[in-house]
This record gives sequence, structure tokens and C-alpha cells, in this order.
Amino acid sequence: MTSVLHVHVVGDAKAGKSLAVKWMIHMLEARNRKTIEMREAKAKQKNSDLPLSKKKIKKQKDSINVAHGRTRGVRTTTVTVANERKGYPSTTYIIHDYGGQEEFLSHHANFMSVANSLYVVVVPLAAVGEHEKDVHPRSTTAILDRYLYWLRFVFSVVCKQAAFPQIETHIDNTKSESSIPSFPGIPMITVLNTFVELIGEKAAQSQLNCCKPFLKLQLHNLFAINNTQEVDASDEEEETIPLPDGDYLMPAEDFLEIDNSVNLHIEQLLDTIWHSITV
Repeated sequence: MTSVLHVHVVGDAKAGKSLAVKWMIHMLEARNRKTIEMREAKAKQKNSDLPLSKKKIKKQKDSINVAHGRTRGVRTTTVTVANERKGYPSTTYIIHDYGGQEEFLSHHANFMSVANSLYVVVVPLAAVGEHEKDVHPRSTTAILDRYLYWLRFVFSVVCKQAAFPQIETHIDNTKSESSIPSFPGIPMITVLNTFVELIGEKAAQSQLNCCKPFLKLQLHNLFAINNTQEVDASDEEEETIPLPDGDYLMPAEDFLEIDNSVNLHIEQLLDTIWHSITV
């Protein structure tokens, strides 16, 4: 038995989407290898007096080939990750890396409105020229303009009712108990690509300080946003309050930060994606 999640990665050309996707695939494959090796080690433990913690698990070098061209159209990669708990289903990630050129948008729309989907909008805080070292910070206005462009595009092409199940919200009446359908919103993660290794920590932090509050304010002004919340083990038995109708359903933290050139916080992005399908 396998659970399936479509991860749609969108954003401007040269936003860093393809390199971020490469890191995600690399880490998912490494997780799968580690899980399988741990299972094999546990299976062999019965025939060995050596504690499991002392057994050697082969480590994979944490590096990827960063050379890549611009994505034309859409590039789809499928990765299946075994569950660490025996008897539980594995998870298949179908990752769609969409080219940022506007001439491909009508083509993208054919792939995006499918069940079990999550949308990752990559927002570059720096502009990249023709050469790798030709990188400079972008204005807050330009960042906001392109961010809203992609939010509106996703919202316009994704058929919420077809792609995502509605939640039945029960309402108590004096005569009877009834329910109304509730749709919390399109699952979406906003990723700010800081390019900190290229523009420097001071410039990157300045960009974040200026952009994040402004982007968050405009996001909540233009769209109805619901946020998922972490569920503590002590609260699992308590009745959860249904979320109201919304446009987008986002993690508790509205924005994640990465620098995909050095694999900064990609692991956190994967954990956030995983949490979005387990809550």
C-alpha cells in the first residue's frame, strides 16, 4: 500500500526551482536508502550479538551535480520512500518542476489540478543574470509583484472542488444535527530563496527583514488564509475545531527560507511537506 503526493513547484525562471527540486529528490532517495538499510540491519540483528547501534550503515555523500539548464515545460520525477514503521504504507512523491517562462503557463494548467496535491511557490530574493556571479538583491515591489502573480495563477487553474476533498463540518441545531461542506484552502508552501551564499549574509538578512512582513501583509489582505497547526500528543484526543472556508491552506509559519545552492533548510522544506500530509 502506498500513499501518493503530487508536489508542484512553481515560480519565475531562475528562481532556483530546479536546484531545489534536485536537493529534494536527493534527500528523499537518501531517506529511502537509510530506511531500507535499517530494516535489513534489524532483520540481521537476530543472528548477531552486535547491538544495532554498533552496526555500520552505509552513508551516502551529501552532494549533487549542481549543473543544470533552464527547465522548458515541466519535468516530473517520482520518488518512493519506505516508511520507517513496519507495516505502514510507503509514500510516493511525484514532483513536478515547472518552467517559469510565461509561454508555458497554459501547458502547466493541464497538470496542476490533480488530487493529493501540494503547491510550492519559490520566491527569489535576488535577481540572477546570465552569469552565475551576476546576482543582486531585488526590490520589495518586484518581489511582491511576482509572488502575487504566481499565487493568482495557481488559484486560477486549480479546481479546488475536484482536486481536494471537502470537510463535513457539523452544526448543532435545536431540532437536528446538520453539516455543511468546508474547504480550508489549496495546500501551499511559500519558499523564499535567499541566495545568501551569493549576495552575502548581511544583504540576505536585510532582504528578509524588508520583504517578509510586507509579503505576509499583502498575502492575508488578498486571500483568505488558513494555517495548519502542530498537534501535540497530549491533545490528540481533544476535538479539533474545523477550519473555515479559505483560499490557501499554509503551514503554521507562512514562509520558509532556503538557499538551494548550499542545501540550506531543504530538509525543513521536506519535513513541512511531510507534515502537510500527516495532519
